[in-house]
Amino acid sequence: MVCCEIWLVVLTVLALFPAPCRSELGKHQVVMISGQQAPGVADGVTFRSVSQQEILAPLLNNQGDLFFLTWLEGPGVDTTNDWANYFYDGDSLRLVAREGETAAGQPRGVRYESLYFGHRNLSEQGAVAFGADLTGGDVTGASDFALFESQAGTTTTAARLGSPITFPNVGERTLTGPISNVTYDSNGFLHYSSRVNDVSGNESTQAFFRVRSGRSTPLFGQTSAYPDPLQFVTQVSLEENGGSSAAVTRLLPLGNRRVDSQIIDFRGGSATPIVNEGDLPPGYPEFTEFGNPNITTPFMNVARNAEGKTVFTSWLYNGIFAGNGLRRSVWAYDPSLDEPLREVIAATQTLAARPDFRVSDIYSDGSVQPLQINDLGDVAFYANLSSIAAPGENHMALMVERDGVLDWIYRDGEQVPGLPAGTTFYRNPTFTSESGIQMNRVGQIAFSASYRNPDGSFGGGVFLAEREGGVIPLVLRGDQVEVEPNDVREIQGMAFASDASPGGGLASGFNDNGDLAVLVRFTDDTTAILLVDAIPEPTTMSLLGFALMAPIPRRRVGVYRY
Repeated sequence: MVCCEIWLVVLTVLALFPAPCRSELGKHQVVMISGQQAPGVADGVTFRSVSQQEILAPLLNNQGDLFFLTWLEGPGVDTTNDWANYFYDGDSLRLVAREGETAAGQPRGVRYESLYFGHRNLSEQGAVAFGADLTGGDVTGASDFALFESQAGTTTTAARLGSPITFPNVGERTLTGPISNVTYDSNGFLHYSSRVNDVSGNESTQAFFRVRSGRSTPLFGQTSAYPDPLQFVTQVSLEENGGSSAAVTRLLPLGNRRVDSQIIDFRGGSATPIVNEGDLPPGYPEFTEFGNPNITTPFMNVARNAEGKTVFTSWLYNGIFAGNGLRRSVWAYDPSLDEPLREVIAATQTLAARPDFRVSDIYSDGSVQPLQINDLGDVAFYANLSSIAAPGENHMALMVERDGVLDWIYRDGEQVPGLPAGTTFYRNPTFTSESGIQMNRVGQIAFSASYRNPDGSFGGGVFLAEREGGVIPLVLRGDQVEVEPNDVREIQGMAFASDASPGGGLASGFNDNGDLAVLVRFTDDTTAILLVDAIPEPTTMSLLGFALMAPIPRRRVGVYRY
């Protein structure tokens, strides 16, 4: 009873005195910081500062493992050996691969020439995948790239260009690349897509493979399950049991001018088209179709959850549409329903939950995955909105469909929760990409956003949106971080790995436990990787003033140890 009365007093005082702008980062751990001795290399070789870009942000799984690519400096370090991959198991850092080193599983003399950003991935079991250019030994222009996998300190070759692969119904083919769609299923099996040639080199198509014990098995693309030649496999999203949804483009007979693209559902050893380019979208008038003859592929993004539900973005075409006859839309596919395909939203539609706003465009990009679906069926994406009440007023918003209701998490111009009155979200693409969004399986969303302070200055950070609707700041520009006792540094910028659909086979920087792995740059140009608890503790001066009266913990900064 006394405790309840104390809390009542605290809440009353908090209501009377607005919280000042916070200054300390919440509960966190410093995993790595520039200037630190790098493990597995010569004494004096240290981690070097890197730019706070998403391609360099650490990957995180539900066990708390991290995987990241970083820069080295110090004695003996030059442009041939200054990049390295590191793995963190929750206790210590381990070197996985370094440029200039002997390439694992390759003939004598073959070395890693350069490590790639885009082929990194991390499984739930702690396996990591990475791509590398090769040099030396038997390397030629047709065999100078390989995909590697490492677990428990052992690294093997998963696939190398120029290697033969046997297809069940067409015989031996040669892996020609480029390798893409590097994904893991929940059982820890690695997958990738690549172009292949026949033995004579006269034909080139794409396929999607699963790696087991170092061997690549084709799942679709000139297999008995999917015999049609594929020109492109643009995106693949995996579900728990290894089933997948993919956007593919098929080769058509010579003389057919139309490119035939489709979304396929692969499960149980067979592939079924979800939708084809040229199909009539459900609910639209005659002569409306998915795609347009002038667009290479109408399908930009594909995401899938553990139940096999799939979402994707697509262009629609009909000459009656305003402008050039094109309209962008988001679609959901649920194989358990009698009518499995439904439209989530399309450009020019009014939001049912916000009747004063109309969607003017949907943000999508083939190079990122700003469209996501989790196991609860929540769908998240970015959209541009126009105000019906105030023509000419436009906004960018993070949209989420939950339990059939589509609404925004935030839009530019709104008050930023947890910051002083008058601090509003601001659309500033120079700070972070609009696609900085990561949803987890329990419905939490971490997103990056910029904001304008009441004095006109700008800030930015990473925020957490709870499924129940609350939004709180996680990491902000200007946060103070005690990296070791009596060494406090101020955050200038940050990035976290995002845009991976939960359960879709791609690792991100935000896990199902609400932990965030973020790369930060401090105002002194040093950088660090932080593991942040997404459940912040209160930090306001009002709470601190009542520290002796109520059991309210102050948000403590982590201490840097290595």
